[in-house]
Amino acid sequence: MRREAIDNCQLNDMSNYRSHRLAGLVKEEVSRILREDLKDPRLGFVTVTGAQASDDLKSVKVFVSVLGGEREIKENMKILDHASQYVRSQIGHIIQLRHVPDIVFKYDPSIEHGARISKILTDLAVTETATATESEKAKELDKDKESDKDKVGSSDGEIEDSPVKDSPA
Repeated sequence: MRREAIDNCQLNDMSNYRSHRLAGLVKEEVSRILREDLKDPRLGFVTVTGAQASDDLKSVKVFVSVLGGEREIKENMKILDHASQYVRSQIGHIIQLRHVPDIVFKYDPSIEHGARISKILTDLAVTETATATESEKAKELDKDKESDKDKVGSSDGEIEDSPVKDSPA
């Protein structure tokens, strides 16, 4: 029983190793193919952000980020879906496998999400800086008012008694 558990664990580790290795190779090659081989003028600025191979190595999800709005994203994903068979055949020539995995392109919104978070943090920092500046100005005004009150209070014509040190004669 224990031997079977160890064998299953090793099989799992080997399967994960192979799928991660295949995903890395596919990511690099798809990125190169999109950059150098695919000559579709409609294809915009597309970045391969990751790849995930299935455990049976029959399919690979390739995650891409697209520069542009919703319309550009849809157009580029349609173009990539149409080019997936070409990309698969190119990968088959490059990577020697018994079975060339199916390539499925998936949109990855993580870069946009990161940019949105970065903008929120920047806006927050600007707001905090402005609030701190306003607070400092208010403190300075309060100090100026207090010093003006002190000046007005001592100029009432009253002479303040001040201790005088006797000098030895």
